[in-house]
Amino acid sequence: MNEQHPLTKYARLWLALGPNLALVALAYFLAPSGKDYGPALLSIAGNQHFVVLHFPIVILILIPFFEIWDRHHEASLMTRRLSILGAISIWATCVFGIFAAYFNGAEYSNIETHLWLGVAASFLASAAWLLIFQSWRVRVMAQITAVVVMVIAAHIGGEKVHGGIFKPNKESTKEASTPTAAPSGFLIPRAYAAETPSNATDPAYVEVIEPLLRQHCAKCHGEKKVKGKLRVDSLVALKKGGNEGPAIVFGDPPHSHLLKRILLDPNDDDFMPPKTEEPLTESQRRVLQLWIEQKPIPAALVAAVLVAPKAAAVKKAPTFSPNSELAASVETIADKLGIAITPLAQDQPAGWRVAAHTAGMKFTNNQLSELRPLARQVAELDLAHAPLTDAAAKSLANFRNLRILNLADTLLGDSAAMLLADELSYLDHLSFANTPLTDKGLLALAESKSLRALYVGGTKVTPQGLDTFRMKNPACRLVHEISLEPKVPSPGIEPPFKEKSGPTAEKAK
Repeated sequence: MNEQHPLTKYARLWLALGPNLALVALAYFLAPSGKDYGPALLSIAGNQHFVVLHFPIVILILIPFFEIWDRHHEASLMTRRLSILGAISIWATCVFGIFAAYFNGAEYSNIETHLWLGVAASFLASAAWLLIFQSWRVRVMAQITAVVVMVIAAHIGGEKVHGGIFKPNKESTKEASTPTAAPSGFLIPRAYAAETPSNATDPAYVEVIEPLLRQHCAKCHGEKKVKGKLRVDSLVALKKGGNEGPAIVFGDPPHSHLLKRILLDPNDDDFMPPKTEEPLTESQRRVLQLWIEQKPIPAALVAAVLVAPKAAAVKKAPTFSPNSELAASVETIADKLGIAITPLAQDQPAGWRVAAHTAGMKFTNNQLSELRPLARQVAELDLAHAPLTDAAAKSLANFRNLRILNLADTLLGDSAAMLLADELSYLDHLSFANTPLTDKGLLALAESKSLRALYVGGTKVTPQGLDTFRMKNPACRLVHEISLEPKVPSPGIEPPFKEKSGPTAEKAK
């Protein structure tokens, strides 16, 4: 069988090399970062990685099997067809895998190794197709090399889903056990209770673990934010886990990724909670470890974990430098930008009120950044009608001591709202009137503990969003429709003027 391939040698080379070079570029520019990106269509495409990955595994393993079985000097027609199908299927699997890692926020320690081994396997599968007309030994060596690299890549990826393909599963059947008598002076986890799926049957979870995880972990792994596809707000979610696999596996600490993360060296990049959050105490880590191991938890240890937190100290009001110390620089900035900067009050000789809206359409993101030297001394900032966009949010985050902020009639929206809710801890009066704000930004502002008045008239928020905000932050006065004469006007924030129309307006003229 001395059949020649219809494509020339160079055409076959570029047919194999071109798509794989494109794959390298895709892997480089769409490197996984642990963040979820859009659009939804590519996110869905990424999910197909877990469907198509089975095809190259089966096909590439069959090719050397048939080659060794037949031991023909020339490859059979079936082997040649399987070879090109294997190269195409592993290339497609890598493309979908890159989409899954980038657009779906995949995040685990070996993800880049998994990704680049997959790319290498695609190159090797294409090389095996190029060598299909070579001698039997050359063909088989190329095919086996592609299979080995593919299996290693599959093992690293599978390890994050079900513990790897070279590790035995835990025994699925265990001796039926009767409830064990509870030792006195211990809180008993689920192992000593009846086996049911209800959280209520696990007193350790209900009394200790759930409040502990809610306080330290739910901010990034809860209902609002699901980093790495992991949620910790229920037993079901903990067992399901995220990108790395199950967060907890009862009786199996090495495969409980939650426990592994909290027991790492604090200087490790994977240590949890992150350095920006309140760390777990030794007692809290020990309680989590005993619970996952399904061992009795000493009552004294529970008491140490459940000690009522000290009442949060009342946050002091922001402090400002005396106005006299900054008078010269304030005057220079005001003259340069054409805005009004005045002291807060005669009897309060510190802190400034900035009315940048006096510059009108001339006050842009760049002009806002020029206020940075004065940012920490500004208590009230009026930016109404300035053509500011969400890009200005980073500059606004520098005004750490702001109490009153007016963003009415700007182009600032959800991104700015989310950043301000996190960064401006003294902000108590805020106006987003007549901006592109939606429910997403509104609900981010609901998390602000300092906010006491929020104006959202003329935005894209929905009645459902308003109701949810009021439920989450009942202490904040939410104003959606502003009349010309509000009963309780907010200091420093004037409601947008609405022109009268109709007979009444004509009469007034």
